[in-house]
Amino acid sequence: MKTGKLNSVTSGFTILELLVSSVVLLIVLGIMLATLTTSLGLWRGTENRLSADREARAAELLMAQDLAGVVMGTNPNLWPRLNGASLQFLTTKPSDYQIDTNDIGDVCFVEYTFVADPKTSAGQLLVRRFLGSSWTYSNIISSGAFPPVNTNDIGGITNGCPQILATNLLATMTNAVRGAKIQKDGEMSKENIAVLGTNMLKISPPYSASNYPRAIEVNFAAANPDAISNADLLDNPNYRPRDAGVYSFRVLLPKPPGFP
Repeated sequence: MKTGKLNSVTSGFTILELLVSSVVLLIVLGIMLATLTTSLGLWRGTENRLSADREARAAELLMAQDLAGVVMGTNPNLWPRLNGASLQFLTTKPSDYQIDTNDIGDVCFVEYTFVADPKTSAGQLLVRRFLGSSWTYSNIISSGAFPPVNTNDIGGITNGCPQILATNLLATMTNAVRGAKIQKDGEMSKENIAVLGTNMLKISPPYSASNYPRAIEVNFAAANPDAISNADLLDNPNYRPRDAGVYSFRVLLPKPPGFP
């Protein structure tokens, strides 16, 4: 029997092949990195939009609940009014809603204020102040007038534990209203908050028998903070933040007793 040797042939990569494969690998890694960066950016933008939307919807619900119990008494000085950028009004809240043991009534004072957001160049904060029945009766109803606004404090308010309800709001409604739907009885007001009369136009104190508030309209827009941090974009009349969510509602006020 003849025995023979098997000749084995070994081969390796040439330098050119190694260079080509390295270039291909770098290209693939670059594409993967770009895809990952884009995905992270989209995820971060979505999270910011959802966060702003949650805040705005929660604020809208709370404002609507407060306004649903608005008090329209016989004293025009205590009817809902705008005090600068603040909406002030009396509302009814059960005693178990209030935290002060001295609060045994149901008429409380509420104030909503839009103030500049120090973290962004174009954004706003929505702040709420709530004062229970004891403070309301002793300081507002007894004096027959709403308190003045102290602009040195956040939201222009000093008492009642100011609560920030929403951030990343547009500083002007112009951009948001441009993309919003037109209401049946006319265009949405461009003000964040408007006290409206019979013809749904903005009115202001002093009120009278023929000029008492009939409705309160609230308009605001919440946006991705990345979309409202650039004031130059907001100054562009053709620009509306793509990620802005527009919120608008109107609450009709009860007729004051003894008024036609």
